[in-house]
Amino acid sequence: MGKIRRRECASSVSNKQPSRASAKSAAEEANIMPRIPNALKHGIYAATAILPGESVAEFKELHAALIAEWKPVGPSEHEAVLSIAEGMWRKRRLQRFIQVRSLKNSIDPRHPTMIKMWRSKCLPLMWQRTRR
Repeated sequence: MGKIRRRECASSVSNKQPSRASAKSAAEEANIMPRIPNALKHGIYAATAILPGESVAEFKELHAALIAEWKPVGPSEHEAVLSIAEGMWRKRRLQRFIQVRSLKNSIDPRHPTMIKMWRSKCLPLMWQRTRR
């Protein structure tokens, strides 16, 4: 008898709550959760080498410079040079991301580093000025 009740309970619960797959597809249909390509934040693990907003011409220029430098012969060497170009492109993208993130954090007054700097440098200066 216990097994029958468990099955009945399980079926009644599943009838009341939609499954995750149907809930997700309903949310996607309502545009609540738009699909975002993989790793658009920094793009280091993106499936494509060139993300939207990046210059295809700059990547082709980098690839051409590497071909001129390495002078590949055969398809495997051409593939290796392309892999080098993609790796360098991703490395440059990550470096730009880190620079922008550091600059953003350096001017954000809520960032812990700025709060620490404010307390250690700015507050003592304010106390000195008020004592005069």
